[in-house]
Amino acid sequence: MRNELLKYLILPIIYVLSVLLIEFYPNIITSGIWLISILLCIIGLIRLLIKKRNLTQKLLPILLLSIPILDMTFGITNTIRNGIKGEIVLNIIDDSFATTKSLTVREKNGKLTAEFYNSVAGFGDMEKAQTEMLNDSTLTFELSERIYSENLTFDKQNQSFRNKEKNLNYRILKNELFK
Repeated sequence: MRNELLKYLILPIIYVLSVLLIEFYPNIITSGIWLISILLCIIGLIRLLIKKRNLTQKLLPILLLSIPILDMTFGITNTIRNGIKGEIVLNIIDDSFATTKSLTVREKNGKLTAEFYNSVAGFGDMEKAQTEMLNDSTLTFELSERIYSENLTFDKQNQSFRNKEKNLNYRILKNELFK
């Protein structure tokens, strides 16, 4: 009987490992693993609730299988990430036909840090970037690991960022940096 409950205890561990995996290797495959782990936890929770068994035996597995639901409801993972990396103050994306470029700027202790994500068909890599506000409407970032930089100008009228040199237009997902 204990061995039967063991499979319900493994599912939350898979969820926690998938959260760590998606944090360090964000791409479409790890996103799929994360989504499947959530679905498996929900299916396991429903199956466990349907079974006729003593409630005291099911209490620990029920609580553990509820971890993904509680995490998404209360934003536990996001709170931990914001405490470690800093609060997101700017999040922009340029999603073309098959490529996606995004920039996430975080602020921690008054210092700006950035992550630049460039992918083709869902496969890409996140890179650290140095960022600086040049004035009240211009942001520049330079990647730490390779030679690549962009100067982005904030278009207040269209609420977007524009790179005039490369003719890119970034949509704003979150903006607390330029108001």
